[in-house]
Amino acid sequence: MDAISETGAGQFELSEDQRAIREMTAAFAADRVAPYALDWDRERYFPANIIRETGPLGFGGIYVREDVGGSGLGRLDAVLIFEALAAACPAFAAFISIHNMATWMIDSFGDEAQRQRFGQRSASERVNGRLKEFFGGWTVRVRGAAKVMCHLMFGIVAITALSLWQRLC
Repeated sequence: MDAISETGAGQFELSEDQRAIREMTAAFAADRVAPYALDWDRERYFPANIIRETGPLGFGGIYVREDVGGSGLGRLDAVLIFEALAAACPAFAAFISIHNMATWMIDSFGDEAQRQRFGQRSASERVNGRLKEFFGGWTVRVRGAAKVMCHLMFGIVAITALSLWQRLC
């Protein structure tokens, strides 16, 4: 979970691991995101190739448990990551944040079979593979980054609806 060292008088200090997470993310964002962010925005380009580079860094499942491939980090750790990414490109940080919201929902509310199945691939890949057709998502007609965001948001709604339906019925 979130471990913060109390230094007295209501002051807190990040742990050594948290400082390392912040520095690593800031370095990645400065090198791979910031130099291109304005061009991506101007050209309405979705940097899927750069998003893929975040997977090995553990950004695909920041607060997903480690037994299904997540990083197992806490919310404060996630804030440090999102803050560093947002300094380079708020849209990039928003995408990573939304992706993590979807993966957290599966990890938190899915049964063990779902956790194992969805944990092997990203939430957006799995959700759009099965639920999109079931709930009618094929009618979304947008392109580029907007398409990805629509599919992610559709996936979140679909997972939530399916989970509620299963609990109520």
